[in-house]
Amino acid sequence: MGIAQGGYTFPVLLASDDGIAIHRNRFVPNEMDAVFRPLLAIDWGKIPYYLFPVDVDSELWEFAELVIPQVLELMGSGEPRILSRHLEETIPCWGIAPPDYQRRLRTKMYEVMDQASRRQFQPYLRENRDQRARQRLQTRLWDIISNPLTGSSDKRHKGWKQITLLYKQFLAFMKTGRDVPEQQVLDLRPE
Repeated sequence: MGIAQGGYTFPVLLASDDGIAIHRNRFVPNEMDAVFRPLLAIDWGKIPYYLFPVDVDSELWEFAELVIPQVLELMGSGEPRILSRHLEETIPCWGIAPPDYQRRLRTKMYEVMDQASRRQFQPYLRENRDQRARQRLQTRLWDIISNPLTGSSDKRHKGWKQITLLYKQFLAFMKTGRDVPEQQVLDLRPE
């Protein structure tokens, strides 16, 4: 049947390498129609094709879902410390956000890291308060003071199980505001 034979009057837009143009029918009001005539020029290479996974109004647990896996990945690769820029890498559109918005997002990421280093991840992370290091790196940073994800494969496997359990506990805490008891698993295998 098609659009023409069906008598439909809604506008049909076509996207090309150069932008978007009206192919059939019109928008009302005329000012809206004029935007697409002859063509709304778009440089497709400059348009972000993803969204912010969190925003300044997101809950801290939503930031924790992004930040803590990044921390675990860095620990697994043997990094000695976590820098602010490592946390910023969890937000794909970071570079296009205005500086004030970045500051507000950074504040939330810092709060997650502060909570993690004081709670479940306290044996592994500690904020580096050395002013010289902060000035030299121009950022806040957290030292990995103990890393269960390094060493022999058996140790790494055991460490991974332990730290993923801590991650789940931390997320539960961030969502509820209270510690959720977890059934502990006893490893009865000889070492």
